[in-house]
Amino acid sequence: MKRSGFVIWIFVIAFLVIAAACGVAAYAWHTWNSGPVIDSSVLYAPVKRGYFLHEVTERGSIDSASNVEARCQVESPNGTMIIWVIPEGTHVKKGDLLCELDSSNLKEKMTQQQITVANSLSKMTQSEANLKVAELAYEEYDKGLFPQERITIENKISKANEEFRQAENNVRFTKQLLDHEYVTDIQLSADEETRNQKLNDKRIAELELDVLKKYTAQKQLIKLKADVDTAAIQFESDKKSHGLDNDRLEYYQKQLDACYVIAPEDGQVVYATHPWRRDEVIKEGTLVRDRQTIIKLPDPNQMQVKGYVNESSVSLVKVGQRAKIELEAMSGRTFTGEVKQVNDYPEPDSFFGSAVKEYLTLVSINDVSPSEKSLIRSGLTAKVKIIVHEQNDVLMVPVQCLFEYAGKIYAITYTNGVWDKKEVQVGITNNEVAVITSGLNEGEQVVMGAWKYREKVELPMLLEGQQTRQFGVSSVDKKDKEKSEDSPDAAQQNFEQSPVPLSEFSEPVVSENGEAASHETAKPEGDTVPARDGPRGGVSRDADAASAERRPQQSSSSSPARPRPGRLPGSPGGRPPGGPR
Repeated sequence: MKRSGFVIWIFVIAFLVIAAACGVAAYAWHTWNSGPVIDSSVLYAPVKRGYFLHEVTERGSIDSASNVEARCQVESPNGTMIIWVIPEGTHVKKGDLLCELDSSNLKEKMTQQQITVANSLSKMTQSEANLKVAELAYEEYDKGLFPQERITIENKISKANEEFRQAENNVRFTKQLLDHEYVTDIQLSADEETRNQKLNDKRIAELELDVLKKYTAQKQLIKLKADVDTAAIQFESDKKSHGLDNDRLEYYQKQLDACYVIAPEDGQVVYATHPWRRDEVIKEGTLVRDRQTIIKLPDPNQMQVKGYVNESSVSLVKVGQRAKIELEAMSGRTFTGEVKQVNDYPEPDSFFGSAVKEYLTLVSINDVSPSEKSLIRSGLTAKVKIIVHEQNDVLMVPVQCLFEYAGKIYAITYTNGVWDKKEVQVGITNNEVAVITSGLNEGEQVVMGAWKYREKVELPMLLEGQQTRQFGVSSVDKKDKEKSEDSPDAAQQNFEQSPVPLSEFSEPVVSENGEAASHETAKPEGDTVPARDGPRGGVSRDADAASAERRPQQSSSSSPARPRPGRLPGSPGGRPPGGPR
């Protein structure tokens, strides 16, 4: 009985030895044929060769490159109210009424101005008559009264000369009679007195003529000329005043006509609204400013996308670059385009005062079929992907596999329990994948979240002025990134949320037992990531366990989830190459 039990134990021990030997042999065979063993708790990405694409994605709206605009021409400091507007989308002909503005105030001003024009016309007519009277008075005196007075005085002088000669002869004759004693001395004295009077009359008449010519006539002509000039100035003033009043009347008439907005060309009505100004919605009751565009009549043959490129990406966008355009109203249809304009200066700050600057960019839509022209209307939302760089047949890794240290870029490998670093040279990057020019070979497995594992490899001591940072993250926010991203699930989170098709890099991770595990199930456990000491701090097992509990659990048998699409660089919230994430 004892012997049979002993034999059974011998068989059991022999079976266990044989099973252990078979296991060791199977493990050795698997290791020999499957290559180096990698840790399933660490996320990996293979170095892939393929097509590199860098796109700047922005959202914009459809607009026409040739818009005939109907503007408000009514000048008003407080705006003019719309009392009627044609429905949007209506096809109109040239000369059709598009919009009617409130004209009640202008009509009242027109009536008042008509009265003002009539009064100024009456005043101008009176001043014109006064001018003519003054001109006639001047001409009357210069050519009539003055010559008449001069001739009268000249006649008077002639008469005085004649009387003086007669008196002179009388004196001479009286002297002869006195010599013969026919007359007395008294008679001679009387004749001499008469002669003297006639001489004085002659002198007075000559002096009167001289005064008339030198003083009286000149004084009168100057006075009459002043009357003419005064009347002329008054007439010109009244004439200009009447002209201004008449111009104002014509202005009010034009303003009244401008209250009826007419279509300058044929087209389809599109309201000219501003996305940031809700008080400027084109509808009845809205106040519109002078020169404000009310309605656009776009040319359907010259449609384009009007977008705004973030300042972080504007240096990458150039005129002539190709673009892909998707419209929300035409799902599944992608148009080709070309960058036609990139403004040199940013747009003015919006009402919300955002510190991010945006640059107006125009992209043409090229391959529109005749049947699609009627579907592409102004105002539709569009997503534009501008191709800023592309390259074929290059080695690439996700940017999460790289970090910068002392001016150099490294990748980290972890094979057979050994951590190692590899210095690499990086070409261009789109902040999701980086082109590797040297340092890695196609097919190599590198560790995701290399920044998190930088202390597991030997690195030279940083000198003064040297820095270390996660690749693509500026040194300014390095400490903040360490706090938020230097956790065991940071690499996994970045890996899952990357918009680049990381399925190219997502080969199954091989565990130590030879079984394939998806990236979702290969998350590092809290007890496999040791806490780090030092100034950068570390992550405790409790914190790691808590973060693992917050992550949604997935079945290990499920297929790897495709990474969720995100925003490419240049989109709102994007970042420039090498800039802050």
